Amino acid sequence: MKAPPCSLPFLTLFLLLNPSSAHADLSKGLQAAREQRWEEAYKEFKGPAAAGNSNAQVNLGNLYFKGLGVAQSDNRAFDWFEKAALQGNVLGESKLAILYFYGLSVPADHREAAEWFLKAAEQGDAGAARILADLYSHGDGVEKSPEEAYLWASVAAELGHPGGEALRNELASTLPPTDLNRALTRLNQWREEQDRRVQDAAPRALEGPQEPLAPDSKSTIKHSSQTSTKASPLAKTKTHPATTPKKGSSHRKRTKKG
Repeated sequence: MKAPPCSLPFLTLFLLLNPSSAHADLSKGLQAAREQRWEEAYKEFKGPAAAGNSNAQVNLGNLYFKGLGVAQSDNRAFDWFEKAALQGNVLGESKLAILYFYGLSVPADHREAAEWFLKAAEQGDAGAARILADLYSHGDGVEKSPEEAYLWASVAAELGHPGGEALRNELASTLPPTDLNRALTRLNQWREEQDRRVQDAAPRALEGPQEPLAPDSKSTIKHSSQTSTKASPLAKTKTHPATTPKKGSSHRKRTKKG
């Protein structure tokens, strides 16, 4: 059975407001990208990305993935998204999840994709939360769980995703009261964690919001019957939390395509 379409924003470039001198190269790259001077953008992002700037790494991955200013390469895109994701960059996590889901650069692995969607959703990525709700609803890459699906659909709705509220309401009508109450308790825990993240991020606010500049054409995901016991760290005690990858190392040994 196929899930309802989900919006998958693929290519998002950062907009940094009032960048400091430390971000000068990144700022120049963003300006070049806005003006579609892709080769220049690539040159400006390359240095900061190599130095470990996770935002630059995501942007460099975007350029490789779309073949803008550089030869298109899913493998190179994967490498840069993975570097950013291993630093906890939320866009890096969600993009890595998408590549795993579709089998781009690596064999398709919906379980691994679900783990990275979870990490991004926990940090407040609305699209990742909505996709995660679908995965739990259909048992795709995770053990089927209407309770988990309701939790992440609710998170997506609270973060403003247009498809979150409809799925949340649909699931609410089918959940037993005990499961619904448990999901609502965990939703409150997520809200508290999100509030703490917002407060922690406040001193870094001048590094700016994200601005989508060139959305990708992919807009849906299709579901398979792959399952696992992975679930949210907010889940019931009998489920298993997602494994946190070590910084600077691959989350899972993989075999690249090509």
